[in-house]
Amino acid sequence: MILTKNGEKRLLHADEIECRVGNWNKDKTRYTVLLYKTARTDMDILDEVFGRENWKTTHYEVKGKDFCMIEVRIRFEDDSAIMENGKTITYEWVGKSDCGKDYQRVAEDGDKKGINEYEKSESSDSLKRAGFQWGIGRELYSAPQIWLDKSVNSYDLKVEQIEYDSSDKICTLVISSKGEVVYQFRNGKGTAKTEDKPQLNVDHDTLEKIRDIAQKLEFEGKKTDDILAYYQVKTIGEIPLPLWEKMLTKVRGE
Repeated sequence: MILTKNGEKRLLHADEIECRVGNWNKDKTRYTVLLYKTARTDMDILDEVFGRENWKTTHYEVKGKDFCMIEVRIRFEDDSAIMENGKTITYEWVGKSDCGKDYQRVAEDGDKKGINEYEKSESSDSLKRAGFQWGIGRELYSAPQIWLDKSVNSYDLKVEQIEYDSSDKICTLVISSKGEVVYQFRNGKGTAKTEDKPQLNVDHDTLEKIRDIAQKLEFEGKKTDDILAYYQVKTIGEIPLPLWEKMLTKVRGE
């Protein structure tokens, strides 16, 4: 959060926030979503709050890391020789800086990328981090942990709505993919769209075996409700018997 010239809070709007994939769970069935801002958003807000002529950036290197300093021209009233409306005014540049992420020189797939591309990424990241120092987008740190099913298209995620409480923390968040709402966070609780799973035709004997394993897992401290929530199903019959057997073997360390 950054303050405008009128002392009003300037929080990020929904269309100023981007989404990207964070981490996948072990089974590669769900992934986390991270909210972030772009360097362009930082520059636009600096223009809006301070004016284009009243801020500047300086990039410099320290121990191989790219730092960016954002300096803002601040107006003070003191004994300067500049007179404005009968008042003595002076201007001073105030700076805040941070370093960018140390991007690897080689992509995860083994293909070498151009050094200039990595330098641009690190330079852009250092500007965004320096923007956080000024308070731009700091409210994103209050974002809830967002998990989405692998069936949700991760390339078209969009923040549709965002609201903040009196402490500038996110209290409402709505994310869509291909025009469909896939995640909502309201009143401290988040709900995500899950993949529609077909009901399994489980015979009586198989269901009895599953119930027996579920009871054994309960005895080992693994609650059935937690297991159903993890696999995002409503009944034990929706989880195949081999998976139940695998869980029991893993818990017992066999």
